[in-house]
Amino acid sequence: MKKYIIVFNLLVTMMVFSQSDPKLSIFSYNPLQYNPAYAGAFDGLSVTGIYSSQWVGFEGAPKTLFFSAHSNVIEREIGVGINITSDKLGPVQDNQIVGNFAYNVYLNDEISLNLGLKAGLDNFTLDYRLLSIENPDEAGIFEGTLNQYSPIIGAGLYVSNQKAYVGISVPNLIKTNFQTASQISIANTKPSYYLTAGYKFEIQDQVYLVPNILTRATAGAPICNLVSLNLDYQSKLLASVNFQPASSFGGFIGYRLKNNFSFGYAYDSSINNFSTVNSGCHTFYLNFRIDDLLSNHYGFGTF
Repeated sequence: MKKYIIVFNLLVTMMVFSQSDPKLSIFSYNPLQYNPAYAGAFDGLSVTGIYSSQWVGFEGAPKTLFFSAHSNVIEREIGVGINITSDKLGPVQDNQIVGNFAYNVYLNDEISLNLGLKAGLDNFTLDYRLLSIENPDEAGIFEGTLNQYSPIIGAGLYVSNQKAYVGISVPNLIKTNFQTASQISIANTKPSYYLTAGYKFEIQDQVYLVPNILTRATAGAPICNLVSLNLDYQSKLLASVNFQPASSFGGFIGYRLKNNFSFGYAYDSSINNFSTVNSGCHTFYLNFRIDDLLSNHYGFGTF
């Protein structure tokens, strides 16, 4: 079995950390991951699968699988959905399953307001067998196996019309501290607050440009901004470029078949000093949707 050879002091520095949600550069193609209020915002059933392999070439680099599905029900006033996420980083794996519920209110004939809640379970595991400690005498804190569960409770709101949207959310309101059998803290979670927004510009008939922004704020960490510019060409060709200041730059290309099935690929490259030890991030995207499951919807939702 492959071992991750890590100097002990560096290992402690790396692993006693505050967890954050997995980064997804194509965030606008999986909005339910960040905001439960998006459940049902798309007028129909939408199922999305995303696989992301980050920091290619760096031993123990993150690999993340996202799955989400959501639909509107009960005369489009209620939205329901599910998120499943599996995030692996070296010897650490974090698995989550979350249910989403949203209630839709029409503020007028053009603007809709979705209020959302999410609840689920987080399973955090640390496989000590994948560690090779340089100084075994200092390995006492890693006795036993770390496999812990914690609840997830989140909330959000989503305001949209046919051209624009704004979302505010907290995917998990609960603080959690994961500890070893000897009560040594390995990881902890703090609430992250998200602001998302976008505006749809019609360049010509059925050709749209949509700038989007996702801002994340977490106590004790710098504010993170990720911006993207999406192209929707006649609901067939999908493309985007994204940029995170002092972190990464990338692009996405996709295609939609018969308005129901779409697929795509994204590549992101580090633009900081870390770029010298990794070969970027590869992301694969699949989506299946059934439009107009109930009736017309005034909102911006597209996925």
